[in-house]
Amino acid sequence: MFRKTFTVCCLLFCFWTEGTNLSDKPEGVYIMRTEAAKPTKVPRPTRTSPPRPTTLPTSTITPTLTPTAIPLTPTSTPTSPSTEPYDLLISDITDDGFVISYLTTTATTGVVHLGETPDNLNQRFGDSRGGGEYFLHYIQVSDLDPETSYYFVIVSGNVIYNNSGSPITTGPILTIPAMQLVYGRVVCDETCTVPANEAIVYGWIVKADDSSYSQLLSALIYQDNQGWWGFNLAATRDIDNASYFLYSAPRKKYEGDWLWLIAMHSQLGTSGQVVIISPEEIWWVDDFCLN
Repeated sequence: MFRKTFTVCCLLFCFWTEGTNLSDKPEGVYIMRTEAAKPTKVPRPTRTSPPRPTTLPTSTITPTLTPTAIPLTPTSTPTSPSTEPYDLLISDITDDGFVISYLTTTATTGVVHLGETPDNLNQRFGDSRGGGEYFLHYIQVSDLDPETSYYFVIVSGNVIYNNSGSPITTGPILTIPAMQLVYGRVVCDETCTVPANEAIVYGWIVKADDSSYSQLLSALIYQDNQGWWGFNLAATRDIDNASYFLYSAPRKKYEGDWLWLIAMHSQLGTSGQVVIISPEEIWWVDDFCLN
């Protein structure tokens, strides 16, 4: 009985399917799944990094803007050993001080005499490392009054430099800034492992669209700190020194403003790099290698 039933079912199925076009069947009976085409990947726009700086930008050392924020015009490098200052810069201008740094081709002492009038330079500041003779000079002027103009002369060995009689003006008092620390290290020797001594790292922020830049920052590297340097970017002021410089950290890769950096050594020259500002509160950059 089972065999006869099975045979009849097979014959009925063959009769029903004979000459039948599957496309004539009601919609939904036969379903064919097709894989959706993958969308075309749009390439990420590339952003060309500025060239690595080897010298400070012209706009940062040419006195064409407000003299309170522009470093001094550097003199040419003396051709023979001399105590004459060259590559002389003013940086880190705040409401109560600023930094004067420069090089000499022979080791010598450096002192700044400063006052509110040219004929009364009654304040004296020496090198931040204490007494001694150096090729690279770093003099931190402090305890000044806000929004006040100060005249000064630099006594470098037996040479006196007076900034052509132009004063430097301190900025207004600003609220205590937040902290965003960037740090790194300067090394030297062919192995790039020996901590540098007697070097300065300069830094300034440049907007991504090149519309503006901050005043100059600086950090002294001396024997005790093993080549390390650091800046608080949040405390960076505008070029006119009236407010903090507003910069943006990237939300995505290749976005955000730039931090330009130059390491200057008294004997080994300079090395530069450009980095995108990180959104981290504390971040580091690659080592500078001077050799």
